[in-house]
Amino acid sequence: MDDRALIGLYNERSECAIGETAKKYGAYVRRICYNITGDAGDSEELENDTYLVLWSKIPPDDPKCFSAYIGRIARNLSVSRYRSSSAKKRTSGAESIESELAECFADHDADPVFDRVYLTEVTESFLRGLSKDDRVLFVRRYWYGDAVKDLSREVHQSPSRVAKRLYRLRAELKAHLEEKGVSL
Repeated sequence: MDDRALIGLYNERSECAIGETAKKYGAYVRRICYNITGDAGDSEELENDTYLVLWSKIPPDDPKCFSAYIGRIARNLSVSRYRSSSAKKRTSGAESIESELAECFADHDADPVFDRVYLTEVTESFLRGLSKDDRVLFVRRYWYGDAVKDLSREVHQSPSRVAKRLYRLRAELKAHLEEKGVSL
């Protein structure tokens, strides 16, 4: 079933919308959730929460790219779960991902809405300037939370080489942010 038809099912409030979404995107959603939380039980629960959020948001939302839309919902729910569980002193791989990017982004207090929009624009311009391979590697690591060892297998490079490549990409991002006037 294509994405427009799935969205149509949600708009019609058809109960099979969730089942069809689970068939097409279940593994994708679980992978995102597991990469961030590191817990299979949480991943299954977050997958169901993702479908609940989809049900409540469509309509009125009409996503142009359904896979990115559902991925963002799953990621946001997973990050929230990770933060609440890490406050209870449980840890997972998301902690290392956040610490890797912490040097690139500062907390902005002056105008959080403007800062967030501007930061998004600057980050997107950085990503557009990367080669396709680097862009995919960066997004897979820092958006989807894929492990370096998994990425290294897919790109047929050693984990240390992939880690070095990611380090260089973070350094480029930091320089790009500074060039665009984002305070670090």
